Amino acid sequence: MTRLRFVIAAVLMAVIGLAFPLLHAQSRSTTASLSGTVTDPSGARIAKATVRLTDPENGIVRTDTASSTGEFTFALLVPGNYTLEAGAPGFTTTRQTGIVLAAGDSVTLGISLTIGATEKITVNATGPLLQTQDATISTDVSAKQIEELPLNLRNVLSFATLDSAVNVQGDRQLLAAGGSEDTADQDYSFLNFGGGYFGTNLFLLEGGYDVAQGWGGVLYLPAPEDTDQVKVTSYSFSAQYGFSTGNVISLTTKAGTHDYHFVADEYIRNPDLDANLYFNNLAGTPKPNDHRNQFGIAGGGPLYIPGIYKQRDKTFFFANYEGLRLNGGLSYSAEVPTTAQLGGDFSSELTSTSLGTDCLGRTIYQGAIYNPYSLGTCPNGSAVRNPYPGNIIPTTGPGAIDALANKFATGNYWPAPKNPGGGYNFNTTVNAPTTSNEWGIRIDHNFNANNRIYGQFSNKHEGKVQTGAFYGASDVAGPYVFDPNNRMFGVLGYSHVFSPTFALTSELFFIRNPGGNVVQGYPFQPSSLGLPGILDSWTPQFPQVQFGNTFSGSGFYAPLGASQGSGEASFPQNNGSLTVDVNKTLQTQSISVGYMGIWQTDDGGRLTATEFNFSNQMTAGPNPTNLSGESPGDALASFMVGAGNPGAGSGGSTGFNAFPAPTYYSHGMYIQDDWKARRNLTINLGFRYDIQMPPTARHNEQAYFGFNALNPISVTAGIPAYGEIVYNNPGNRFLYNPNLNDFAPRIGFAYAVMPKLVWRGGYGIYYARNFYGGNGPDPGYSTSSVWTSSTDGVHVTTPLAGAFQSGLVPVTWQA
Repeated sequence: MTRLRFVIAAVLMAVIGLAFPLLHAQSRSTTASLSGTVTDPSGARIAKATVRLTDPENGIVRTDTASSTGEFTFALLVPGNYTLEAGAPGFTTTRQTGIVLAAGDSVTLGISLTIGATEKITVNATGPLLQTQDATISTDVSAKQIEELPLNLRNVLSFATLDSAVNVQGDRQLLAAGGSEDTADQDYSFLNFGGGYFGTNLFLLEGGYDVAQGWGGVLYLPAPEDTDQVKVTSYSFSAQYGFSTGNVISLTTKAGTHDYHFVADEYIRNPDLDANLYFNNLAGTPKPNDHRNQFGIAGGGPLYIPGIYKQRDKTFFFANYEGLRLNGGLSYSAEVPTTAQLGGDFSSELTSTSLGTDCLGRTIYQGAIYNPYSLGTCPNGSAVRNPYPGNIIPTTGPGAIDALANKFATGNYWPAPKNPGGGYNFNTTVNAPTTSNEWGIRIDHNFNANNRIYGQFSNKHEGKVQTGAFYGASDVAGPYVFDPNNRMFGVLGYSHVFSPTFALTSELFFIRNPGGNVVQGYPFQPSSLGLPGILDSWTPQFPQVQFGNTFSGSGFYAPLGASQGSGEASFPQNNGSLTVDVNKTLQTQSISVGYMGIWQTDDGGRLTATEFNFSNQMTAGPNPTNLSGESPGDALASFMVGAGNPGAGSGGSTGFNAFPAPTYYSHGMYIQDDWKARRNLTINLGFRYDIQMPPTARHNEQAYFGFNALNPISVTAGIPAYGEIVYNNPGNRFLYNPNLNDFAPRIGFAYAVMPKLVWRGGYGIYYARNFYGGNGPDPGYSTSSVWTSSTDGVHVTTPLAGAFQSGLVPVTWQA
């Protein structure tokens, strides 16, 4: 039965693919439909009336003949401002203008003809058309509203909250703590519909799949001046929408029209233009130093080249540019080592304050540091350490300055103190800008009334300073981290009208998101510090040295290297989709058949950082097992003698990641029948079938746990033991068995109770997207091995236990 279902799905996909090859254009979600009836003054329907629909701005002309019952339908229409004309022998020609159709609209419009021979009557539309043919409930934001409504941060996705069912505040992700101004534009996609879960929503851009693998947010957001419409569908009962719980946000971009239109803008935030907060004035607090400049230019029209290409209704262009300059600042305060400390001299910390005596009768002085390699035994059996005489670490002997630590200490990696007398002897503020440059161009071309093609390419270079260059731009051991968020988007589309009642649209869509992290310490050869040469190929970046608690009254010691846990990274995502939609209009039915195929890959990953951790505990004393009331020691002194944190592997670790580059395929097919059962009742019947294929990995570097497999330990144990790790191979590439049972029937209705009142309802089964991916958008960065089902990479670790002097222990695989 399972094989039969798969064969049926494959046959349906093949039929769609073979019947309409190489057709790539707007999907059904980015088009509109208009239907209605032609009647005489008494309300009787006029058969075989001629109906003509035009959009001069986009060069569109569609002609149809009403059915024997006066019905007409125009499906898969490009959004625009239309004019409808209808006429019949013995009747006047009636012309209705101002019919605005947005993406996803499905509206009904009646047109009445009066008796007459040559007279033409023009009727101007006075308001939005009521949706009477679809059970779907949605909120539409037009280009005019996008232009005129307040828009914080110039993020068009924030318009989604105009829908009463949508909430974003609870799950907004802040990439910089303390505010939302420098968050990435995708972070507004943490949307909850009707109390549902984030990650179950479908984002469409020009009908293409615009959802990030791994976390379910949006990938590419066009600039406001490039956005034609934001459509928020909170309750969809149409079978055309899959891979979600029926919640859809569809974005469409602007196209050039018959006339030229251009706009330039700049949005400024500057303290010189702002009033201070009331309570800031009371406290004497100055205004926030907030500098934000967001500027751009956009426009388009007919592609008219004098003397070469003279036309105004064939080819159109639209281009845009938007830039962002957010000049923020970051402050940093820490304790940096002095020249004396880096030479082993900690005498400035030693005081004459007595804390008592140790088990050997020696006075315990506040600020004393103890030799971690001098562990002895008291008469009562407890442990005891010897203090360093004068708090000076010698250059030879047990507990001397460690050779590897000396490499760090003499490399001028720490900045010099700025105020040597203070607790925090280093304070600085650096510029941390957030910048973005986005540009795009779109070309639309009408071959004739029945064939239309368009293409668009947009590119956004965006990035922010996550951690400032506090030690200076040229310090390879500095903490600087930059987060690029570059994206590019392209679409190629084609639509064809076979007849007034038979039309097709399709599109080929692609987004690439080459994200990652840039750290100040890359590239770097760790072997130059005395670390093993293998690290030059495993993790060619400056090691990360972190310090724990320090002596009383002091701040924390400034670390070396990037923020601990982060490292140079590149994890590009590729996202492609192909959609095909076909519509056939019958007497009282509008039947649509469609397919969406999705292909996604996660590549690259993060270099595994080499990390060392030091705390004051290793030089505290005299009793290392009971530090209550004793000298607390010093983390930097622990570093200078090479004594890492206690515990196996907690002193430090290193390793490498192999990146399996998982690939994901999904297929969705549907058939939808919008049946006008009565003049005021439309029933929407649909059926959808989705296939979400399990991920595959490059070189098959993934595995799963087989619960029913006989474990080899059964031979040794003498009893059957089930369950073992199963590794992928060329004949078994899936992480799990595919589910071929995602059948999703849909039914809805729209009942016009009266001319301005519509009752809607529906029922559907939905299958949300399975975002397998372990660590989401950061593939390959993991502390587990490839042999677990929740990881994205092979991670080999080498613990650096105890002191630097102990060297590297044998490589182990973490599982």
